[in-house]
Amino acid sequence: FVTCSENGVLSIDRIENESLVSEIEANAGSDISRLRINPFNRDYFGTGGKENDLKIWSITELMKNEKTKNKSVIFQAKNVRPNAFRLRMPVWVTDFQFIDERNRCLVSTGHHQIRLYDPQTSARRPVHEIEFEQYPIMSIALLHSSNNQHFLAGNTQGEMAQFDIKRLSSSAMIHKYNGVMGSIRSIDTHPTLPLIASASIDQYIRIHNAETYRQVSK
Repeated sequence: FVTCSENGVLSIDRIENESLVSEIEANAGSDISRLRINPFNRDYFGTGGKENDLKIWSITELMKNEKTKNKSVIFQAKNVRPNAFRLRMPVWVTDFQFIDERNRCLVSTGHHQIRLYDPQTSARRPVHEIEFEQYPIMSIALLHSSNNQHFLAGNTQGEMAQFDIKRLSSSAMIHKYNGVMGSIRSIDTHPTLPLIASASIDQYIRIHNAETYRQVSK
């Protein structure tokens, strides 16, 4: 299994005779906020954080030997271009989700952006980008009951919305949910049913129906 500390110590370990054995260590950079393995192709995983843009790693390359560590990062995102005032845009990856075996990746930021990266293209910058409200987006999750065509995003103001991946270049928001409170820290969805669970720092977990948009439990 793969672990990564906030200060970027990346480790691949195995359990042997009830003991933890480290296979290899690498440096993912500082201020890591998130690590996720691609559920569609488990040879790949991603890391990202504050001033540490999305990296996608190959476990196979990482495990080969020390000399190939620099080849294990198969994709390194590039920061977006400066704004209209020619000011550099700060990097703050808060969460991300792989959406297919091609390592396409949805990224949420602390500056209220949602970005789509496609490592199969020549672009290292996002191929699509939208904004959601004005607050840090802390969690993003695929809606599995939509055949992974929709996703959820939640921010520090307790705002949660459902989006269509195919409409990221235009009007992607499908619905903004009511009844969510507190600062959302985690969102997950049922593997088959249209149910969404969101956890906030008000110590509640709320369940919404993704088809009726109603809160069904708290």
